Amino acid sequence: MWVVVASMVGSLHYKVQDRALWQHLVLRAQQQRALRTIQKETEKCEQLLSNILPPHLIGSLSAFLERLDLQYNTSLLTSPRLNEQLTMRDMATPRLLTGAPPSAKQLVSAKPPPKALVAERYHECSFLFAKIGGLSQLVNDDKAEPHKVISVLQIMFDRFDALTNIFNVQKVRKTANEYYLAAAGLPDPELLPHPTDRACGLASFGFAIINVMDNVNLELQRLGISARFSVQVGIDSGFAIAGIIGHKTFQYDLCGDAVNTAARMCSYSEVGRVHVTHATYELLRRKFGAVYRGEREIKGKGMMRTYFLRNEPPDGSELPGSPEPASLKFLRNETPNGAAPA
Repeated sequence: MWVVVASMVGSLHYKVQDRALWQHLVLRAQQQRALRTIQKETEKCEQLLSNILPPHLIGSLSAFLERLDLQYNTSLLTSPRLNEQLTMRDMATPRLLTGAPPSAKQLVSAKPPPKALVAERYHECSFLFAKIGGLSQLVNDDKAEPHKVISVLQIMFDRFDALTNIFNVQKVRKTANEYYLAAAGLPDPELLPHPTDRACGLASFGFAIINVMDNVNLELQRLGISARFSVQVGIDSGFAIAGIIGHKTFQYDLCGDAVNTAARMCSYSEVGRVHVTHATYELLRRKFGAVYRGEREIKGKGMMRTYFLRNEPPDGSELPGSPEPASLKFLRNETPNGAAPA
């Protein structure tokens, strides 16, 4: 009798253990699937981060997040709302239990942790705004197919991004709808160490994106997109403050008078033209030809001397008051006297 009972108890125990082992194997398989999913999401996030931020700033951002995390964890022990912020799981974390519990005086006098920032001032840089003509109409067309709109943006900005690598300039951001912002001299000043090199690289990049738009239009036509797009460019040179904005969604951004002036130069430019301030022209006068536009009233800036660059060496026509070269008028489908060519 005892043998039968012991056998039944043993069999029951075996089944219970076997069931527990099976559940353990199922749970392990689920965890492995979850880990693979997390790894894929992490890779996507890293790729997104690399697209948003310059490569060498990602290391600075990692250090920034570590400091922010340390400040947050420290504040948990000194916050007046300690009971609300610390959950049971937080209390089980070893790094939160280092040191003595906060005193009443510490709880009353606690202050929020300071915010860590990644920011720097850069001097003798150049900044470019490019306006993509026709893009705003496409994006705002409620009848446009979403996948076609995204295809246009992808093709166009992929070409621009590839050109930034060729000319050693930095894509800063893709602004709302129709503007593209690039800079030379930051965030790594050593890529183009001299101010003239920076202005020259950015001007060359400006002409390159104007010219590559013809290829983009042909490629889009093969995809069944009949709209044609154009580019007009504005450049200014000076200083700017650059940094990473945001704690959850990161954006590398610029601010400064030269950045705003470059945007104005773009607004007052023309299709197929690179429009520059006098400050930028002074850096480029021995590298590029130019057409002096005279003093013009620029919104928010007052009277300014500005120039249209020519994608050719200077020939003496850059002096104020000099006529526009006949070769440039021919490129604009005009004869020297202003009549349409035969």
